[in-house]
Amino acid sequence: MNWKKKFLKDYNIYIILDTNLLSDKKILELARICKDRADFVQLRAKSRNIKEVYALSKKIKKILETSNTCFIINDFLSIAKDLECGLHIGKKDVELKEALRKLNKNSILGYTCHTFKEIKFCNNFNIDYISFGPVFKTPIKNLRPRGVKRLIKAIDLSIHPVFAIGGITLKNLEVLTENKIRYIVILSEFCRSERPEKFLNDLKKKLTS
Repeated sequence: MNWKKKFLKDYNIYIILDTNLLSDKKILELARICKDRADFVQLRAKSRNIKEVYALSKKIKKILETSNTCFIINDFLSIAKDLECGLHIGKKDVELKEALRKLNKNSILGYTCHTFKEIKFCNNFNIDYISFGPVFKTPIKNLRPRGVKRLIKAIDLSIHPVFAIGGITLKNLEVLTENKIRYIVILSEFCRSERPEKFLNDLKKKLTS
């Protein structure tokens, strides 16, 4: 499947499943719920070794491989290359040039940006998207919220599709949709949701209304 066509949609739902918040069993359960409901699912495993991440990634890839949901791994270039899935990196991870050189040509490549300087840096490379934030306060990143105005400026500055990330909930989502921002990354609120299927349905309704 040509995942790059996802960026032609009016909205995109991007879910991050974090091993610091969820057990492996719960991650697989949520991956099944995300199948065909989310556009992208990323595995974030900052505190796990590569062997563990590879084993879990294989299981997620198998769940999603026959769906319209693109699987993306955070940080681990070798896993993304071997499983032919997407890769998301940041400034402190793999070198962007190295990722572009080694990653499969049909794989999605994304990059985390917290500043306008980083966005300008990414504009020099043929990547698929960036994420910008945190837009709102979040316990995941110990960074000052960038706010909606900076996010709008980031979208104008970037030559790549921009996903809003950081502290986004169903309650504050309206602030983004009012400004026609519909490329959304959600981590904490989805991972902690007691009714994840309903959460995704409600999220889609808000993004398409």
